Amino acid sequence: MGSRSFVMQKFKQNTLGIVLAGGASFRMHKNKANMVFAGKKLLTHALICLKKTGLENVCTSGNFTNVQYVVDIIPNLGPVGGIYSVIMHPLYANFRFFLIIPVDMPLLMPMLLERLFVNILTAQAVFYENTLFPLLLKKSSILIQIIEALLKKGGYNCSIRDLLSQLSFETIPILKEEKKYFINTNTIESWEHLSK
Repeated sequence: MGSRSFVMQKFKQNTLGIVLAGGASFRMHKNKANMVFAGKKLLTHALICLKKTGLENVCTSGNFTNVQYVVDIIPNLGPVGGIYSVIMHPLYANFRFFLIIPVDMPLLMPMLLERLFVNILTAQAVFYENTLFPLLLKKSSILIQIIEALLKKGGYNCSIRDLLSQLSFETIPILKEEKKYFINTNTIESWEHLSK
């Protein structure tokens, strides 16, 4: 095994994959996690994608059966609340990195997730240009302090964008031929377009 492969494997052993699936799905009028695309539920697509990245440990933010999940400590605080609930859970206290994807991006590819690991040593967060997910976070006391401050504010001041604005981060360009993999199906219109 080459040195780069060895380092990458060590990263993955210390990384928890998280599927954000605890949202209210107001725009879809139904639970997105249970919607079926290409013969599989969206939650299944997300979990498979994380596992194919080489992660041994994956978890879902939300309340589901037959999968490892964590319910929000404080409900109705969006993705930031979901992330905080998982990274503070006793089962996941020893993980150093968190690879986070939403449940409504069924075209994501493992190779796109793997690419995020390249710059994580020099930044607190790594993600792609012009999109917030997939997202790789490095756990630290600073990260937790920032999230807790955002949770106290709540509302529109408690967003992923607000979180990332307070972290050192690296962004990766999306190649023209890769844009299709970043489609987010969080509205009825986007879902109908994907399903055609």
